[in-house]
Amino acid sequence: MNFQLTATSSRGNSDVIDATGVTLTTLHYEDWFSSTASATVAGRPVQIKTRNIWQSNFDILIGGIDRGDLMSNWKGHIIIKFVAENGVPCSFLLKAKGFWQQHFVLENKQGASVLEMHPSFKWQNMHYNYAVQFPENEFSPFDRQLLLVTCGAQSVHDDDGRGCGLIKFMTVPTLSSGSSIYLQNRIYS
Repeated sequence: MNFQLTATSSRGNSDVIDATGVTLTTLHYEDWFSSTASATVAGRPVQIKTRNIWQSNFDILIGGIDRGDLMSNWKGHIIIKFVAENGVPCSFLLKAKGFWQQHFVLENKQGASVLEMHPSFKWQNMHYNYAVQFPENEFSPFDRQLLLVTCGAQSVHDDDGRGCGLIKFMTVPTLSSGSSIYLQNRIYS
C-alpha cells in the first residue's frame, strides 16, 4: 500500500495522503518552535508531546490517554512504542538507510521492514515529501495511520538543510544521516 507524507507549511505540518489522493489526516504543530503535534486519526484525537526538556522522549496520547512513546537512542534511531488497537504492545525502530539514495526504514522487533520512506525535496517550498511503502494487511487502519503520523511527525521537516531530514519530531529535533542530533539548528553530539 502506498502513501504520501506531504509538508504543508514551514512549521512542520504535514498531510498523510493515501494512494488514491485522499488526505487521511493532517499533523499540526501548535506554533513555530512547538514540541507538541496533534492529528485526528480515524476520528480519534492523537497528540505527540515532549516528556523532557531535551526533547528526546515523547508521549503518544490517544484521546488524552498515554498509549505510546517516541525515544531517540545514541545510534541516531527513533524507537516507537505503542499499544495497538487490539491491545498488543508494539515496538519499532526508525532508522536511516543508504548513503547516496538515503531513505528511512521502520523495523519491527525481529528486524523485518514494516515500512519504507523515500524522500523527495521540493524546491518550491523547501521541504521534503515522502513516498511511503506499507504492507497491505499488516496492521489495522487505525494502527497504520498512527504509524504514518508518528513517522511523519518525525520526518517531514528538515531544519539542518543537509539532505534527508529525519525528524521535525523528536518534534523540533532533526536527526540527520550522521549521529548528531540537530535541535533547532543547534548541534548536540
